[in-house]
Amino acid sequence: MKNIILAIASFIIFLPVMASAQEVLPVVDSYSTDFISVIETEPYSSTFAIYGENFNYLLGGDVSVWLGPFEATSIAGNSTGMNITITVDHSLLERRNATYELVIKNTGEPVVIADKKIQIFDPFLGSYKKQRVKRYLNHTPHVKKSTKRTVGLNVHWALGSNANDDEQFASKLDSSNTKWAREHFSYKLIMGDDSSAWLKRYDQTMLKYKDRNMRVVGMLAYGEASNEHHPPGKEKWQRYVTKVVKRYRNYVDVWEIWNEPDSPDYMTPNNWKTYKPILKVGSRVIRKYDKDAIVLNGAIANINDQDFIKQMYEEGKPYFDELNVHLYYCDEFRDDGEDLGRLQMDWEALNRLVSTYRKNEKIWVTEMGCSTGEYGIDDTLVRRYTKQAVKLLRSYKYTRPILLYTIRDRTYLDAYEAYFGLLQEDFTNKPVWRWYKDLRKK
Repeated sequence: MKNIILAIASFIIFLPVMASAQEVLPVVDSYSTDFISVIETEPYSSTFAIYGENFNYLLGGDVSVWLGPFEATSIAGNSTGMNITITVDHSLLERRNATYELVIKNTGEPVVIADKKIQIFDPFLGSYKKQRVKRYLNHTPHVKKSTKRTVGLNVHWALGSNANDDEQFASKLDSSNTKWAREHFSYKLIMGDDSSAWLKRYDQTMLKYKDRNMRVVGMLAYGEASNEHHPPGKEKWQRYVTKVVKRYRNYVDVWEIWNEPDSPDYMTPNNWKTYKPILKVGSRVIRKYDKDAIVLNGAIANINDQDFIKQMYEEGKPYFDELNVHLYYCDEFRDDGEDLGRLQMDWEALNRLVSTYRKNEKIWVTEMGCSTGEYGIDDTLVRRYTKQAVKLLRSYKYTRPILLYTIRDRTYLDAYEAYFGLLQEDFTNKPVWRWYKDLRKK
């Protein structure tokens, strides 16, 4: 008799949450997104769509929709699609990166739990973790043969692709065992009107690098969309660097401040006076929030521009840890009968110069490439140049990682800029990619 009474009581307690014979419960097939970024620590509204069947059910009775700790504040749509608005409250989350089920409740009890989950990324949670990049570099053996610890790629995954290309990017990075990637954090996009969408894109990209145990060089550049290569004011620049570094300090190993400040193409005006406050402010912010990172100057475009380099060391040496340059000597290689003499001469002259300011200075090459958009340069010459130039540079003990420019062609650019890719735009391999892919992992 006691067991019968308990069974009846149990039935009575759970009866209200069971669907009646007339009720047809919703079926959730998909979402407009499977990833939500926490953009700020203050609560704010975020809307996503759900698709499926029988969503009219959501509009009647005591029905609520939940995503993890967040209850929908607004539900609107039709029987096959609904917009779900939630208040993203940072204080309700417990983990930096977690996935949650979408749950439909009736009178407070779950009646539908969707199969598909949504990932919520909150970069403000969790403690600062040192990437130990200096230790990693100092424990990289200096060997004659290049490896993935010493040669990487300009990937720019966030800017150089969209969701349709992500699978291809991931596949190529995985198959090549790429260890170093360079990523551009765009001021005009991150600080612009569509900031939330771009932060979400960068969040997803940084997580993909982390999943692959890759090292990231983050380039902080440039200015506002109206005049991109003119530096923003100090306060604006500080807000931007703070926003990016605090958000991604657990995902980026090396920060470079601006890009080619000695070039008129990337800084207006292109002189040390213009660049100094950008470097100084950026360095101060990075060292405050990401003490373990390596701080690089914006890469020098012309390593023979000794005046700019001298000024940078004489007045700005405290603001960067190691030197950063770009090397484009493919034309000289072609013109000199495939000889690297000019590259070697300029590289050694650069080392002699900077060694007078900082003993045993390390030098990064964050761009080195060769474009088939130039006369007399084809895919086979690109492979020979890249292989020989990397071998030459790696023969010097002061050479830090070399990041090849760039992962794939971009045919929407002018003929010269369009064809630096190690891959064709459709991800077809070029000869230089096959050489890069075969570099040893260790």
